[in-house]
Amino acid sequence: MSHASYHVKLELFEQYVLPVGLPTQFTLSTLLKVPNGSQSKTHISLGDWVVVSGTSLGLAESMSTALFESFCTYNMTQEEKLEHTRDELAWRQNGQRSTWLAQRQVPLPSFLLFVFCQQYSVPTASAFAHDVGLQNGPAARDAALKAMCQQHEKVTGFVTQHLYHLLALLAPNKYKVNLEQVRAFGTILTEVDGKGAMTPPGRFGASMPFWYKDRNALVDISVVQQFIGESFTTPTQHSYSPYELVSAKLPPKVQWPTQGAFEKSAVVRSISKSMLHKAVPLGANVQQVQIYACHHANIYLLTPLPNVTIFGCTHCNIILGPTSGIVSIEACEQVRVVAPTRGLRLLDAIECRAYVCVNTPPMVLMGCRSTELAPYNTNYPALESHLKQAGVNPLLNVWNTPVFIGKTDSSQPSVSIIAPQQFSSITIPFTNHAGNCHGNPCHMPPEYAAELKRKVTLASNTCKILHQAASSKNASKAEIAKMLNDNFKTWLQTSGNLRHVLELLHYDEEA
Repeated sequence: MSHASYHVKLELFEQYVLPVGLPTQFTLSTLLKVPNGSQSKTHISLGDWVVVSGTSLGLAESMSTALFESFCTYNMTQEEKLEHTRDELAWRQNGQRSTWLAQRQVPLPSFLLFVFCQQYSVPTASAFAHDVGLQNGPAARDAALKAMCQQHEKVTGFVTQHLYHLLALLAPNKYKVNLEQVRAFGTILTEVDGKGAMTPPGRFGASMPFWYKDRNALVDISVVQQFIGESFTTPTQHSYSPYELVSAKLPPKVQWPTQGAFEKSAVVRSISKSMLHKAVPLGANVQQVQIYACHHANIYLLTPLPNVTIFGCTHCNIILGPTSGIVSIEACEQVRVVAPTRGLRLLDAIECRAYVCVNTPPMVLMGCRSTELAPYNTNYPALESHLKQAGVNPLLNVWNTPVFIGKTDSSQPSVSIIAPQQFSSITIPFTNHAGNCHGNPCHMPPEYAAELKRKVTLASNTCKILHQAASSKNASKAEIAKMLNDNFKTWLQTSGNLRHVLELLHYDEEA
């Protein structure tokens, strides 16, 4: 009989571990005290978690809340996410959102495992810049990417090293576990049975022989540790795509697994000075989309997505379909991202702009500079159905309430809210999408909606004037040219597209 194998859920460590320094009192012994601060033995509320994490673990309230929200995003199904956002909207209307937030609960064993994994050290560009004296730019991005290429082995090593401690969190007193307790491990590990089939997270442990006869039998955690440890494999062996070092000789790569594929990663790498459009649905096994080392590119991924990491990109426009997990913008410079998403994370983002409909407060981590947040500003025919599939509620958009986590450089603006005068819509240049969505379904503040209306009216009036001038015998070509030139200059200044025009001129000179 073939044995089961186990591998780490890589998306947990790449998208949900926050790369911030933890307090010195954040240890296994203090984590074991967390259940004592919960009014329930099986669940913990946000209110109880904020209190106990502050007193026992030394976490700031912003960090505690961000961890709780991240776990909800990671652990809930799409249907649960939609129900959750509907509840939040209802409590907001009643003026009791803070009460509702404090009462929300998550499963305690799975949450403890999730919190423990925050001790994993995530490679970041700003950390490399600080450690080796580099500027937070291309050299630091290359150093961080090099470290990310070994991430599969590092993550597996971290879990293997701490496997006993992770099991101890599930059995703090007896150091023995039953099947129900071990099933919480489905949060961080995938179990593959002897026939190669993945065990559903809620049935984790089904391939362990200890509970074939008695599901309630207590097994020493050292025995379970040895069993899992001897069956560990790396994520690469289970169709997660590792990051690759980029060089001039390495061709662009687009890996887009569709239904029936075994791959767990979709990859868009090294797209440069070109456009990419993908609208084919990803396969059910795909857990993450990696977009990295793209430069001067326009990328359209118009389909429901799981988790998305945008890493080491410069001078790009990236338009994403609704994302059920987190969109991470990391080590990027002058990148414009458009996305409806459950969560947003900004790390080492320099002069970037994110147009988002986001259901949880955006997380701003270290290394960000001169980056802006704006409301979602586009649509395509299938958008509404894609939002429902991804579990993103278009009526709940908290894009303008970022949470700042960890140390930031207070001498420079980190992340700010875009002014209405700088706000404009983006038109998706494809018409081959089926659906009935003809407008932006995402909530937008009145001042931004008014600015869009003003610009549409201005464009319409300008077209009318130009048409009349072109039809008039008295209008000179110089007058028409001046009118076009003046309006074009105004559009460049207010839309933020001046940089793109200058880049086109630069390409033309190179050619």
